[in-house]
Formats: sequence, structure tokens, C-alpha cells
Amino acid sequence: RSHDVQCPCTSELPMFRRTYWLLLPSGLMFANSVATVSHVHGKSMQPALNPDVHVTGQQEWILQNRLRTRNYQFSRGDVVVLRSPVDARQSVVKRIVALQGDTVRTDGYKHEFVTIPPGHCWVEGDHHACSQDSNFYGPVALGLISGLVTHVVWPPSNWRRVESAVPSDRATTTYTPSVY
Repeated sequence: RSHDVQCPCTSELPMFRRTYWLLLPSGLMFANSVATVSHVHGKSMQPALNPDVHVTGQQEWILQNRLRTRNYQFSRGDVVVLRSPVDARQSVVKRIVALQGDTVRTDGYKHEFVTIPPGHCWVEGDHHACSQDSNFYGPVALGLISGLVTHVVWPPSNWRRVESAVPSDRATTTYTPSVY
């Protein structure tokens, strides 16, 4: 009888559902806590990221290490992903140029020199002419940083480690308060 015939895939469906509901939270936890992949929009980090976007139109995909953001231990030169201080719905990719206690010479900010307050950093895009960064919005709270960019993972022809280095023209001075 035809009503006794069972579709072979229906017996596997409950197992699929159980597996799905077990793997989904694990995957979300991994992406939120350990690492995630995202793509880079725009030219503000050229030439470090998206160096050929104007020629190929292909944007790069990056690997973000989220574990390193937990203790707020960043270094000058690290490339990070952070929530935009201007629009919290957007994430931006920038390079840390200065950390708390450093004094940085700005490039068009309201003050020529800024000393970075505790719990903050100064971020800039490598392509200054195309970057809305700390020179626009000032020091950024470390709590806005969601990931440390470690590698370019797509396209395959661009696979590489993202180097942590402050451009030579963006050197900072360490601020030492006077003791009276």
C-alpha cells in the first residue's frame, strides 16, 4: 500500500534537527568569542587591505581574533575592527596609532596634539585621504573594539598575515605626567 511507504529522508529529519540545534549555538559562540570572518568595505585601509579593489572590484575577507579583545591588551600598529563611534550600526577597520597615555600629533582634529585618556586609543586608516577615523571623532573607547585583524583569507590570491606596524609618519610620544 502506498500510504505505508515512508520517504527515506523523513527518518533523518529529527536527527538533522537535533544536530542543527546543537551546532548552531556552538557556531554562534565561536563567532562571538573566538574568531569570525568578515569582509572589508572601502579604501580607508589601503594598501594594507583591499589594495586592488579599484582594479578588480573584489573586496578582501579578513579573519578577526576575538579572544584578544577580552583583556584590552592591544599594541600600537594593530589592525582592529570596532563599532563606529559615529554610527553604532556600522563596523569599521582601522589601525591603532596611539594608546592611553600617548600623545599623538593629529591630522585635522580640533587640537594639534591629543593625549589619549585611560581606556581609549587613537585609530586611523592607512589611506588618510579616504578615512573617517580618530582625526574626525577623537580618541576611541577600547570597549568599541570587537576584533583584532590577523589574516586576509579571501580571495585566495591575497592570503596573508596582516602585519602590526605603525606607519613611520605616525609616530607617537609617550606622555609622562609631571610629579609635583
